Amino acid sequence: MPNSESHYFVPPVGLGYVAAALKKKCFEVELIDGVKEGLTVEKLSEKIPKNTPDVIGISFFSCDFLTIKAYVEAIRKISANIIIILGGPHITGVREQIFADLNSINFAFIGETETYFPLFLEKLQKGEDFHQIPGLIWKEGEKVHTNPAYLEEDLDKVGIPAWELMDPRTYPKAPQGAVFRNWPIGTILTSRGCPYNCTYCAGKLTTGQRIRKRSIANIMEEVELLYNQYGVREIHIIDDTFTTDRELVKSFCQGIKDRKFEISLTFPKRVRLNNIDEEILSLLKQPGSYAMSVGSESGNAKIFQTHFNKTQDFIFSMGANVGIVHGMKKVSTSNRKSIIFLGDSTFFHAGMPPLVNAVFNDADVTLLVFDNGTTAMTGHQPHPGT
Repeated sequence: MPNSESHYFVPPVGLGYVAAALKKKCFEVELIDGVKEGLTVEKLSEKIPKNTPDVIGISFFSCDFLTIKAYVEAIRKISANIIIILGGPHITGVREQIFADLNSINFAFIGETETYFPLFLEKLQKGEDFHQIPGLIWKEGEKVHTNPAYLEEDLDKVGIPAWELMDPRTYPKAPQGAVFRNWPIGTILTSRGCPYNCTYCAGKLTTGQRIRKRSIANIMEEVELLYNQYGVREIHIIDDTFTTDRELVKSFCQGIKDRKFEISLTFPKRVRLNNIDEEILSLLKQPGSYAMSVGSESGNAKIFQTHFNKTQDFIFSMGANVGIVHGMKKVSTSNRKSIIFLGDSTFFHAGMPPLVNAVFNDADVTLLVFDNGTTAMTGHQPHPGT
């Protein structure tokens, strides 16, 4: 994972899953969090000769492309034999184009790789044919081939991330760049996939539009590991759709209660305003929930419909007709349950063309709705696949 100026300072859970799958197949794995380590090109160049890796895999977002380009060039200066494999959201967006942008890499992957990446490396190691591996992108002569992405149906099969390679105690006290109540903090995923079709989000490409859930036993196994082995006292759930499944919420909260874990709980990535109500808030308060981010997205109804692909009936976010009323009800409800709402910095957009001025003006109205919490705003930045 590359160095970045992002405020998002959390363990790379996705790579943790891949690392765990590789370790099960007896591969020697080192997981480097470039953000935490401040991995400059110079530091990477010093690290490679000491470790002499056969394969370097890098997962990254589009905003880090120039950093990755510099990494790849540095690796190639050191060795022409190291196999460079790229993955992550940017690859899912650009696919074959990555070989035109970075022609010295060897392979790339799209989709979820815990199941087939270890098999790919085994075949590569043995000199066997690997061209049918799902999600693989490779170049043959001048032609680039892409196999269909693979999404794991049974999430319990992928196990638990390799937390021993990304100890939560080595991360800062506010890893999401916002609030925290207790430390150390464990960041977990309980499901993958999102059924919605937001135009600005590439989630439907990276994890699909069908929600796939871990069993509650599998989830609680990870929480127990974090609590008992790493002393974690706060859980950050980063699902796209955690509150969509009411039964999952009930089972999770009951699981925390049954184990008498003294923890706090928050949702820094977001929850959807249309998926929370009095019952959900009451359930979440019991195991120690104290804050949640919500996707306010915009204060302009036209932006919702023309840019965000939201119908009038779906507009429940602030600044859009019934959205303000609905949003104020949710905020007041959260006050009664002592849960703070945070305007989600990732999902409040400003500067969507062609209504830039309208968005900024209506955003002022939206900000007033959240006067009991915090509200952040990001500028519009298009990315591949959205």
